[in-house]
Amino acid sequence: MPEFKSQSSHNLSIAVARWNNGDIAALVAMFADDVAYCSPLVRTDEGSHWLQGSQEVAAHLLALRRQFERLEIAEVLMGAGFANLILRHDTGCISLLVEPDEDQRARRIIACHSAIPQ
Repeated sequence: MPEFKSQSSHNLSIAVARWNNGDIAALVAMFADDVAYCSPLVRTDEGSHWLQGSQEVAAHLLALRRQFERLEIAEVLMGAGFANLILRHDTGCISLLVEPDEDQRARRIIACHSAIPQ
């Protein structure tokens, strides 16, 4: 597990740095092409909280970046095949449960927010 934690922590740090630099394209390049992303901030025409595919997720993250310009890693928790990234921002926290694929690219991401922006 230490090797998995070390690699995952490193990848998550890179992802947060890309977010903070506003490089959403480089961030999304760390995701699998068919990434699934769930967030209470997502509401599709069908009423779902899930986005599917890197293009849909990239469009959402570009819009979301206006609300959360800077994120700080508070904690990285490792599970069996998952990483839970706890992030702080100006108005609260975000928890991202990330499941990587065999190439260590994010295959599934579930976001939980301490405060939902209006």
